[in-house]
Amino acid sequence: MTAETPTIEPVPLAHITSVSMIPRERQREFVAEMDTKGEIFRSEYRRVKLLIEMLEFRAEKNRSIYRDVPARLREARQKKRTMKRMMIEALRKHKEDVRTGKAISVDKEPVVPTNSAPGTGQTRE
Repeated sequence: MTAETPTIEPVPLAHITSVSMIPRERQREFVAEMDTKGEIFRSEYRRVKLLIEMLEFRAEKNRSIYRDVPARLREARQKKRTMKRMMIEALRKHKEDVRTGKAISVDKEPVVPTNSAPGTGQTRE
């Protein structure tokens, strides 16, 4: 008596790639010209934050092949503080511009168009 080996069928990935993993209500709104400096600072801040996590992990686990991890960690933490300060300053300036009327008028539209269902392949025109 030979046991029949089960066959594993591949799962199609089309439904995963076509639909956003973030629920629509939790997605950030896309703003065309809003606070570009703030956005640049935010992306840089995220990058520095990941660098700090990596360096802390290396320092914790003693897996570092670099001797300068503590120095790099200090520099990255300083850069993180600076970026956070710059983000706050850019946001403060943007709010001040909005209050005084000097801000760029922005057309706020959500990233995912509400008129097309996700995963159907329809695009707005």
